[in-house]
Amino acid sequence: VVCAVCGNLLVGKEGPMIHSGAAVASMLPRALGDWFPSLLSFRAAPVERDFVSVGAACGVAAAFAAPVGGVMMVLEEAATVQHW
Repeated sequence: VVCAVCGNLLVGKEGPMIHSGAAVASMLPRALGDWFPSLLSFRAAPVERDFVSVGAACGVAAAFAAPVGGVMMVLEEAATVQHW
């Protein structure tokens, strides 16, 4: 993903930016749980899923220069995901 974006390949920047945002956000709850033991609740699956949604929304906002679009994407994901 990084090589595709940095190399200016013809894959577009939107997909890799969204993927990078989601990947970084998926690592964040684990790192917070390791660094701060009081935040171990961040390792729960629903919370981690929310972090990934927010990371993807940050990718949308960065790729399209549309922060409102990122917020709308998070609201859509939060409304459609069923937490079993």
